[in-house]
Amino acid sequence: MSNKRESVVFLLDVGPRMHPHVAHAARAAGDFMTQKASRRARPTPAMLHKVKDEVCLLLFGTSKTDNREHTKSAMEEGGEGEYAHIVEAHDLAPPEASYIKTLHTLQGGQGRSDFKEALAVAAAVLVQEREAASAKRIVLVTNLCSRAQDDPDDALTSCLAEGLQHQGIFLDVLLLDVPEDDERYEQDKTYNLNQVAAICQELSHRERHFSSALALTGAFPAHEVLARAYYSGVLSIGTKLNIKAGTAGLYSWLVKTAGKADKEKFPAAGRESTVVEGVVEAALEGVDTGVPRGREYYYVDQEEHGPEEVPEQEVASAYRYGINLVPFEADQRRDLAFPTERGMKLIGFLPEDAIPRHLYMAKCDVVVADKASQASCVAMAALVAGMRRQRQKAILRWVAKAYSRPELFLASPVPAGATSAPHLLLNALPFMEDLRDYRFPSFTKKSWEPSEAQVEAAAALVASMSLGQGDLEQLLPERTPDPALHRLYFECGRRVADPEAPLQEEDELASEVLLPHPDRLPGAEAALEAAAAAFPTDQAAKASRRAAAKIGLQDPAGDFRKLLAEGGDPHDALDALATAVVHLVFGSMGSSKFQQGVQLVDLLREGCVDANEPSVFNDFLEVVEKKCKQDETKADFWKWLSRREIKKIAKDEAGASQLEPSQAEEWYTQKAQA
Repeated sequence: MSNKRESVVFLLDVGPRMHPHVAHAARAAGDFMTQKASRRARPTPAMLHKVKDEVCLLLFGTSKTDNREHTKSAMEEGGEGEYAHIVEAHDLAPPEASYIKTLHTLQGGQGRSDFKEALAVAAAVLVQEREAASAKRIVLVTNLCSRAQDDPDDALTSCLAEGLQHQGIFLDVLLLDVPEDDERYEQDKTYNLNQVAAICQELSHRERHFSSALALTGAFPAHEVLARAYYSGVLSIGTKLNIKAGTAGLYSWLVKTAGKADKEKFPAAGRESTVVEGVVEAALEGVDTGVPRGREYYYVDQEEHGPEEVPEQEVASAYRYGINLVPFEADQRRDLAFPTERGMKLIGFLPEDAIPRHLYMAKCDVVVADKASQASCVAMAALVAGMRRQRQKAILRWVAKAYSRPELFLASPVPAGATSAPHLLLNALPFMEDLRDYRFPSFTKKSWEPSEAQVEAAAALVASMSLGQGDLEQLLPERTPDPALHRLYFECGRRVADPEAPLQEEDELASEVLLPHPDRLPGAEAALEAAAAAFPTDQAAKASRRAAAKIGLQDPAGDFRKLLAEGGDPHDALDALATAVVHLVFGSMGSSKFQQGVQLVDLLREGCVDANEPSVFNDFLEVVEKKCKQDETKADFWKWLSRREIKKIAKDEAGASQLEPSQAEEWYTQKAQA
């Protein structure tokens, strides 16, 4: 991605026919502004990006009118002027906090949404720019349901097409295709789509379609990740033929390596002073308000050595080897990695199926020949073709930085594509110390073999929950945003607009990406019911817990009350309810059953108090707390319980309890703060 400055006009439709979708469109715009945020708008240091970029926020379909072309035409014609219901909310400048505040408080307008007039104003903003930018772009977000003004002989359409092309302006069109809107405003949208096609016919452009307003929130990545080569050097084969960099030959040539896929780190909150006055003003002037972190050293055994601080010059790095301390100087620790020379060496080849995919570690890198060396490009193409012909992969030793630990990589050949040269994909391989060989128990019991009916039920479930293929496939990595990153930036924007805004417990984008939606997949709900019937989990209940078979997961509360009404043993019924809650919460996807689980915990506690069975609830609470610690995906369930201050049952509530109220309170305090 280029480092050159880009000027962008973000054109957002807020007219009456976009009202149901304005909030989601504004959130997408906020993601875009975060991409381009300068130092003046950063919520955290990780949000710094291309400082030179400038963005103009242009709204159309507004109730008011405030834009340069309207003012110009009004002065020339002496009347109201053209280009009405278009507002330049923010002029061309590096985006900062005021942009975010505008988007988080954005309301729909009551004016006519004419996308062609809006494009004309956007083009004028870029043409009249004070300093020429290396790249110019218009981002248009609309559902095209408001018919543009009729254009005799397509005069404005032709003018727009020619003007945008002449000025070298790239048009990025994001179209919202909500079925209800498309059906209701079919004629108007068809007309507008034809107008867009005419404008884009010979124009550099990109057109993307979104089936829902929520899908718009994933239109832009949380921030731009630059695809840069972080290794440039020699790839050599063997030990005897090794030509120095710059004179690449058949057995040693120049290559560049870049990340193909890598987990984006979650931004860390910086340490800032909350008592510094004028933080925003200081940031605008480039003053850093961060608080540096210091380090002090003290003896672990202060009774023996005293509480005084140990001077840093008296602190040395050492390894514990048994009961011995083995010191290493900084340069010695650096030389422990062997070999220490930076470089990439091909060690040998092996069959393509020799190493299973589950042994691949960490990220994936791509290795391409340096295009500055023709010999290297030819050699890489030949190597890739030869590996594919022999159905082989290669083992590489790679030291990316001098004195870093050497690693072994599996190199897979990839032939040239329409937009890519022949290259190698690198996956880090484990050493024997890195392997974790989990021993599974035997699955040879005859009773564990599924019946043909069960296999068919599972196959039907798999088929019914297909996420599609090709362009219709859901959750494609290149189109699926990281909901955690997007939520962080969205919540930062909300706090910028309203410092007292509470954190939202639910997030639509997270639910969309991370939770299953069988109701949207034809036949999935029926297949799920058939699978549930084919694999009845209550058959696994032990004889001592017969009551558990009478409390299912569809309506545990109703089953529990029914069991008590029929004269069932309260202890068995409460025990069965506790078991059902554990299965419901920890056997479900993500946090989908947390709300129901919390309500059932309340019911269980109330029942244990009424029946004087405190041990059932107290033991249950211990089990849940341990399971939440062991399973990261369920850790938030314990937070939900803590927020409701659900504690163990003490003697003052149930006489059979062995806990004093102070003990129950102490246990709750320890676990809630853990």
